[in-house]
Amino acid sequence: MRPILLMTLLVLSCVAPGAAPTRSESPGPSTTNSAAPSLASESGAPSPQSTPVSSVDVSDAGVLFFFSFSKAGWFRFDSATGRLTDIGYASVSVQAETSQIIYLLGPQGSTSLLRWDGALEKTYDCGGGGFISFNAAGACASFGYHTGPGPLPITVFPTPPVAVRLPGDAGPRVVLPADWGAVSAGWSPDSARLAVARVDPPYPTADDQPFRMSVWIVEADGAARLLYRPSPGRGLPLQWSSDGRYLTGVEVMAGDSILHLLLLDVASGRVTDLGNTALPESIAWSADGRLAFVRGSGRVTWRDKEIVVRERDGSERVLTPPGFVGFAPAWDPARGRIAWIAGPSGDGSGYFEGTGVGDRRVVVSDLAGGTTEIRCPGRVVEGMRWSRDGETLLLLCRRPGATSDVFELWLHRFNAHGGPAAVLIATGLGWDDYFDRQTGGAPSLSRAVAWSRAVR
Repeated sequence: MRPILLMTLLVLSCVAPGAAPTRSESPGPSTTNSAAPSLASESGAPSPQSTPVSSVDVSDAGVLFFFSFSKAGWFRFDSATGRLTDIGYASVSVQAETSQIIYLLGPQGSTSLLRWDGALEKTYDCGGGGFISFNAAGACASFGYHTGPGPLPITVFPTPPVAVRLPGDAGPRVVLPADWGAVSAGWSPDSARLAVARVDPPYPTADDQPFRMSVWIVEADGAARLLYRPSPGRGLPLQWSSDGRYLTGVEVMAGDSILHLLLLDVASGRVTDLGNTALPESIAWSADGRLAFVRGSGRVTWRDKEIVVRERDGSERVLTPPGFVGFAPAWDPARGRIAWIAGPSGDGSGYFEGTGVGDRRVVVSDLAGGTTEIRCPGRVVEGMRWSRDGETLLLLCRRPGATSDVFELWLHRFNAHGGPAAVLIATGLGWDDYFDRQTGGAPSLSRAVAWSRAVR
């Protein structure tokens, strides 16, 4: 594997470097609350028209922030008041949501803080690396290539130091020196230790040179211990389990594109190969230590994708029935149910139009035999998030055949109390350019939207 590919594979929930979007004059998002007129933003400038597309009460939706790429800025929707506020430009990807702060990540390692009342801190310093990772508590680690003046190729080693910053810290601090060769770092859920991937010396000087990697655990006192050293030419993006006992990583054979999902026991160093995976980002840990992941080959989402749940005792079961695919698993934090996106398996025919393999819905399973299908009326489902109480799902719905204003946000209520179960929240999100029609990949609601009802 080439080092430039290695850096791509080792990003821990990071945004790839690139130019920041520019502010557009195109129409902004619309919300469903019919009482909401055209409102003033926090800065006093006119905000987009809040178009009444439904008279249904959505006051139970909470507070939502979403980034509109067509307007190159964040919008805040308060469902209790119907107010839609243009917050302005900040880093584009949600990395962590706490009860006080939303941590955002942007191009070239830029970070911002957004508070639930709409207050924005556009610059948040986590160190000088070009990549940043956050855990759910908002602890960040900085690693990767330099972002300072002057060019520095991504293949140049050693890398910059690893810097970290905990919530409440006045600024970042260096925990690993530049000559350590770290190319990935991520905090454990309790912010007590780091998982770090490094390129061991001698460092490669050309893209086609082989190299050796290793994975280390750095404790709070700075002591580092070797956890795993794969064969030369392999990469390992890392993700912690919710209880901090395990790491998942993806191992890539040298000269091959096949990805193997690995489970690393942090205490013992034992490594378990969970099989072939092509969607390493489709991994979900439950609060009680169960792992749901997607097994299959290729990036196309309408074939060879099955949902597998690994129990705490190591046993596995496949949840996807024959003839169907499944991806994007998510655990109900209140009841232990699991949901995923499902659709017929096939060759891609009808996907764009929402027929055949494009007939997508949410499947919710209690893992005891009971399942429920959830759909968007007249739409197909491409993503979902649980509320913390398990009473509601936020849905990313796609208008079949549409080439603009493709995505909408809907709310599904499990206990609608006589009202409609599914209600439209917002349209005109401006995510059309981030919809991969070749593979069926859609934006992640965990990265594109901050939702107050999902914060634990």
